Amino acid sequence: QMPRTQSNATLLIAKKGDTAEAARLFQEADQLYRDGSRTGNAIPLLQAVELWKQALSIYESAGVVKEQANTLLATGRAYMLLGKEEDALDHFTRALPLSREVGDRTTEALTLNNIGLAHSALGDLENAIAYYQQSLPLSQEVGNRSGVATTLNNISDVYAVLGEEERTLDYLNQVLPLTREMGDLIGTARTLGSLATLSQTHGNFPDALLHINDAIAVIEDLGNNIRPGELSTPYLTTVQDYYPLQQDILAQSEQPPESL
Repeated sequence: QMPRTQSNATLLIAKKGDTAEAARLFQEADQLYRDGSRTGNAIPLLQAVELWKQALSIYESAGVVKEQANTLLATGRAYMLLGKEEDALDHFTRALPLSREVGDRTTEALTLNNIGLAHSALGDLENAIAYYQQSLPLSQEVGNRSGVATTLNNISDVYAVLGEEERTLDYLNQVLPLTREMGDLIGTARTLGSLATLSQTHGNFPDALLHINDAIAVIEDLGNNIRPGELSTPYLTTVQDYYPLQQDILAQSEQPPESL
């Protein structure tokens, strides 16, 4: 009979081998996720989900908590892009206690933000804001400026849907300096686009025009430095949206005021 110590050592080697395979599966899935999110193609996203499921099973067997949290979070994000918000919420909710268990504040903040996104997509705006408000101080605490900017932007989106324009403006004005500081050109352009739309809604066409012109300048600057094969769906969507918005604002700003 094999001595217990040797048996334990053999199990440990087997576990390490398993987690190495799980890490390989995770990386392969991550590349598929990137391809799918860049192109908007569902097939690589579905393939990524299947590989992450395999990786998760291995991590669960090995009792590796941090990797379980990361894998559940990644799978949830793929489900969000696939429009399966209920599945996404389930995975995010399972990831949250695991990230807390290992004290990973960055992943906890990211998970809370994604739970907020899932609630928002499902129309539960009250819960969305509640989760964003939990995520924000954690991202601030760990110095994750990108996480802070993303969460502030998500909160502004919810307030925009609720028609609370002052709060929307307040959060957008907090996002803009952060995206500029980080050199996040798409984030900066999107925020300027949101500010343009908000100003347009208020009939403040000079500010709307200023913001949309700035947004387009940022996007064109970005486009000049991207090779055609690297053009992402978010970039192309932003470009497609902003030129018509600029024309719309120009047309409205040139209209004479309605006579009483």
